Formats: sequence, structure tokens, C-alpha cells
Amino acid sequence: MFPKLADFHLLGHDIPLGSYGVMAALGFIAAVWTMRRVGTRWGLDGDDILDLAFWTVVGAMVGSRLAYVLINWQEFAHAPMRVFAIWQGGLVFYGGLILALILGAIVIRFKGMPGWRTADAMAPGAALGHALGRIGCFSVGCCFGKPTTAGIAAHFGPSSIAYQQQVAASRLSPLATSTVGLHPVQLYESAGEAIIFLTLLALARRKRFDGALILTYVLFYSVLRFITEMFRGDQTRGYLTRMDTPTINRLLGLPPHAATFLSTSQFVSLLLVPATLATWWYLDRRHRIRTNQFQRDLGQSRTLETSARRGSEKKEKKTEHKSLSKTVTNNLDSKSET
Repeated sequence: MFPKLADFHLLGHDIPLGSYGVMAALGFIAAVWTMRRVGTRWGLDGDDILDLAFWTVVGAMVGSRLAYVLINWQEFAHAPMRVFAIWQGGLVFYGGLILALILGAIVIRFKGMPGWRTADAMAPGAALGHALGRIGCFSVGCCFGKPTTAGIAAHFGPSSIAYQQQVAASRLSPLATSTVGLHPVQLYESAGEAIIFLTLLALARRKRFDGALILTYVLFYSVLRFITEMFRGDQTRGYLTRMDTPTINRLLGLPPHAATFLSTSQFVSLLLVPATLATWWYLDRRHRIRTNQFQRDLGQSRTLETSARRGSEKKEKKTEHKSLSKTVTNNLDSKSET
């Protein structure tokens, strides 16, 4: 892993270029570019999308960091300035999602943008940005997985967050050159987000109603996050209750008595799935009602148009008949006089 890519020397100080920050920046750029491209294709203003993207990213960063700090407040009790060291990792996605949605809704309302269509335009970019961000997590060793002996296991060095947390928890000797093999759960989630991104791009051309893409993203990510949480092994996980399931752990290649359920993120996922399905049902039903009403109105309009056209044709024929009769009568009168 490469937590630090390079050092820059400026005014006698070494300024590190961290891989986490680089991947976060790439994720932001890719997300905004995708949002703008999709949004303008659907008739949204490009500048409005850029403004919305800025505030949602701010909300995502602040909300995800705030959620992490609240869950792990003991970590910052004696070093409060570390709250701002986000380049060291330590973000909770759901916290960022909540604040990003709040700020996004405010911006959408302020600018008068179509809400659900705008949210749909944001969804693919959010998935792509998150996929790249998780690679940044892997590079610094945060959000790491439980131990495993599988060939796919990742080993993190002394400069990684995974190594430092395991040493602090007395799960690893300070003399060790790396961590034991750990599930690369960051890459699992990154791959899952990439698949969601491609799925959303495919669905974008055939969505039934506005709101379908953002709901698909929330639903798929909730399932993905619930599953990847089973593999998470970082000591700072927030759990509502700890349940170990030896049978499931054995099937997944996890330590027998490692907690599998129920983390805070898993609980949020369980809440989001039914809420998303209910919203999908409501929007789909509303779309079908409006479509049927439109078709009925269109049918009535065509019927009235046809009736009006037929009436007009009858009136024209009647007028022509009267004109012809008058002409014939005039001709007969002329001949009589002659």
C-alpha cells in the first residue's frame, strides 16, 4: 500500500502528497464531470449542477467526518485538532449521505431545479466518486477488513492506519513488519460501486420515472454496504449490538467469533431498503396514474378534434350544396326570363 505518494519541499517544510487525498480529488472530479454530463443531457443547467455538486460534496465530507467523530469520540477527546485531519482517513459514508441530501435539497429548492430528475443526474457520479474514494481508503489502510488466510488477503505496513490501530489494540506486535492478512474490503466495496455505476448508466436511457436512478443507487448501495460490513475489521466500528455467527463466518472465511451483525451502517441499511422500496412504489404508481390520465386526456382531445373536423366537413358540404342550389336556381330563372 502507498499512503504517501511523494514529498514536496516548500519553505523548509516537507508537504506530503497522500494517496487518499489524490483519490478523493479524482473521485470528486469524476463525480462532478459525470453529474454535469448526465444532467445537461436531461435539460438541466450545467452551472446549476456545478453549484449543487459543490455543496453536496461539502455536505458529504463534513457529514461523513462528523459521523465518524461522533461514533469514535474517545479517539479525539485528548486531541481535538485531529478532527480536521481527514487525509488520515476516518469517514462514515452514511453520515455524508444524510448531510449531502439535506444541502442538496436546499440548493435544488433555492434554484428551482426539478428535484427527482436532478437527484437522478447525481446518482451515477456519486457511485463513481465513491468507487475511487474507496481505493484511497485501501491505499492508507483505513476501513480495513477482518483477518483471512485467503490468497486475496492484503498486508498493510507500519505507516498504514490498519497497522497502527492493531498495534494500539494490542492485536499486533510493534515489531511486526506488516499486519496479518486482512480482507481487502475497501476493494470489495469499490468494485461493487463500479458495478452500480455501470448499472445506473445502463438504466439512465430507459428509466420509467424521475427518481428511479437515485432510488436504485440507494437500494443497491444499502445491500452492498450491509454485506461488506460483515468483512469490516477496523476497531472503530460502531455496533448497536454484537452478534457472532460462527456458521456464516466459516462460510465467508471470517474468524469464528468475529462480530458479523449489527453495525450502525447495517442498521441504516435495514432502514433504507424498505423506505426506498416504498418510495419506488409511490413514484411508480404516481407515474402510471399520470400516464393513464394523459392518455385519457389525449384520447378525449383526439375525439373532440375528430368531431369538430367532421362537423366542419358537414358544414362545408352543406354550404357547397346551398351554393350549388342557388346557382342552379339562378340559371333557371335566367332561362325563364329569356
